[in-house]
Amino acid sequence: MWRRHPFGQIFLFILQTGLRRGEACGLRWAKVVLEGDHPHIVVEESLVAIKGKLHVSPPKTTAGARVLPLSEESWKFLEEH
Repeated sequence: MWRRHPFGQIFLFILQTGLRRGEACGLRWAKVVLEGDHPHIVVEESLVAIKGKLHVSPPKTTAGARVLPLSEESWKFLEEH
């Protein structure tokens, strides 16, 4: 059912990685590592709305900056896009 929804794949990606909505929206290709034995993403930014305007900002806490491993399904999703 989620495959038919226009945002179904991104919802699944967020569920698989544990990203927050702003982190997923602020994810840049430079922070996606698909090569090698351990595909992962580096979370260092988040897209936030401040007074109705979008801004890229660092995580609120140091724990928010992290490296997340990608499942095979997640990195295939990213490779397709």
